[in-house]
Amino acid sequence: MKSPAEVLVKFLCDQGIAAYGDGGSGEWLITEFSMPQDLQDNWITVYNTTPMPDGRLMRSGERIVHFGWQVRIRGADDATAWTKGKEVETLLLRIGKPVARSGLGRVQVDFPDPVNESWLLHAVKITSDLLKIQEEELNRRMHYTINGTVTLSSIAM
Repeated sequence: MKSPAEVLVKFLCDQGIAAYGDGGSGEWLITEFSMPQDLQDNWITVYNTTPMPDGRLMRSGERIVHFGWQVRIRGADDATAWTKGKEVETLLLRIGKPVARSGLGRVQVDFPDPVNESWLLHAVKITSDLLKIQEEELNRRMHYTINGTVTLSSIAM
């Protein structure tokens, strides 16, 4: 079973934000859970953070949880990192927004063989602005983060 961070990484890859970093190539790479220090400058990593329970559905009793996440963007310079961070933020905010208002609606994310899992992203909430958190001393790479929650559910494939 995939974690929320893994589902968001797959979504961002599917949308062309970055290529998956495990052996991938491209101007931007993305991974979940850790950001390699010795690889290319332009890198995105998605982390799981604390989930926020939000009650139960009255009819079914299903527990509603908004899963916490953090997207960390590292760029070769400030403008590169900030621009990619705003691109990621804009895309994430379109999840759950009606298509008629330039949204994506609910988004299905599929993991093919050997996993055979599908997830439905219902909504994303951004809980912080794009935050500048670090400038590396050695090579001056800039780091930004975006924090938020996502409501998602596993669906049969």
